[in-house]
Amino acid sequence: MLLGTSAAVLYRVDAATQNLGSIAFSGQVGLTLSDRVAVMPSGFGVVGRAVQQRQPVATADVLANPQIALTPELRQYVEQGQIRALLAAPVIVKGRVIGALATVTRAGRVYDDDIRLAQIFADQAAIAMESVIRRPPG
Repeated sequence: MLLGTSAAVLYRVDAATQNLGSIAFSGQVGLTLSDRVAVMPSGFGVVGRAVQQRQPVATADVLANPQIALTPELRQYVEQGQIRALLAAPVIVKGRVIGALATVTRAGRVYDDDIRLAQIFADQAAIAMESVIRRPPG
């Protein structure tokens, strides 16, 4: 799995709401993702913080990190599962954040050198997402 984690999720920013919606995932995220969790309100969670700061954000335990804002639903979701360590990198195209790439795994995982590599993967996702966005309908 990407960076030796349990799962990876690619999010796209909704232009109208600025919320982040998951558009692809790989691996075992833990509990089944519901529609409520698959859409991350702007500014919440590790991915929301990465998008706001326009730089990668990592935590070994999202529940123990006071810098990461969680909605009550998201907190409940995380508390019910084993997934607590997250790393998210913004997906940026021409200076505009269009999404985020996140990896998740069990609590305690410390992301060091992986942070730079995650941003490289996010930059590659930006190229792919831009080509889909620019493709004419039909």
